[in-house]
Amino acid sequence: MQEQNVFWVLSRLKIDVTHYPEWRDQIKITTWSMGTDGLFAYRNFLVEDDKGNVLVKAVSMWLMVNTETRRLVRPGEYMRDFPLCKETVLEAEPEKIPALNDIVLFCSAKVSFTETDMNLHMNNVSYIERIINTFDVDFLMQHKMSEFDINFIKEAIPGDMLKVGKQVISETEFLNNLVREDGSEMVRTRMKWRSL
Repeated sequence: MQEQNVFWVLSRLKIDVTHYPEWRDQIKITTWSMGTDGLFAYRNFLVEDDKGNVLVKAVSMWLMVNTETRRLVRPGEYMRDFPLCKETVLEAEPEKIPALNDIVLFCSAKVSFTETDMNLHMNNVSYIERIINTFDVDFLMQHKMSEFDINFIKEAIPGDMLKVGKQVISETEFLNNLVREDGSEMVRTRMKWRSL
């Protein structure tokens, strides 16, 4: 990909959690490409325990970007010989998450160096950690996430001031986003939780 001046960017991710593995459990992770559709390339993930019971299913949607122009390119032309399987683990693909209303905002914090990847963009996991850290410890101790969707919209870099927004849909469902000081949205998430 480097030779062809392109790189992957995660655009959307949908995860369904049936059961959480525990310390020292043996798990198996299977992943495969489902090919492309327009600008998106699809990848499935399946996590199973050592008896073959399904723990987690996920579908991701990726975009390909030209390193020089920073424009999107159609991945199909780069994936002609790419192995693929049309089997999907989820009935629905990751959707566009709606804009938030009635938002509760949490304190701004700068993107730190340790939150970035090798391209000095905020690491995907760092967005998620910031959002999860807005929940009360008591809530997190009494609930486990059962469904998670995320849409990556823009890249945050060190020095950007980001604020987490939260919209309560129900006692166990929330929409969240991360917004830069200039009002630009970086990500949107939808989380569903279940009681322990």
